[in-house]
Amino acid sequence: MDKNKVLTDPKKLVRLELRNKGFDIDTINVPKRVYLLADSLYDKMILKNCGIYKYPLGGELYVFHANENIGFVKGNMCSPAIATQAEDLIAGGVKELIHVGFAGGLQTDMQLGILL
Repeated sequence: MDKNKVLTDPKKLVRLELRNKGFDIDTINVPKRVYLLADSLYDKMILKNCGIYKYPLGGELYVFHANENIGFVKGNMCSPAIATQAEDLIAGGVKELIHVGFAGGLQTDMQLGILL
């Protein structure tokens, strides 16, 4: 491979990144559903030992002990970072992404903890 060639195809880039870390994208079992978690939720999942680290895909991709078809990563913040993370996960074989986080509001009639 020419080191001066720019990779613009996400699947080729993810394949190369995984190969450089010792993984073959054709033989690994990437979960089909991945939760992109807010920092505090991600930290709680790690502390509770809910899953095992599997792959360097979209960050540190963990897979749930009870169901290897579902995984979680620490979700990036801001739209461009989330888009890049999502593109990497999709290129790696993930089919469904669910972002779980928090939002703030400035409306005076909103109560703390309200579900929107």
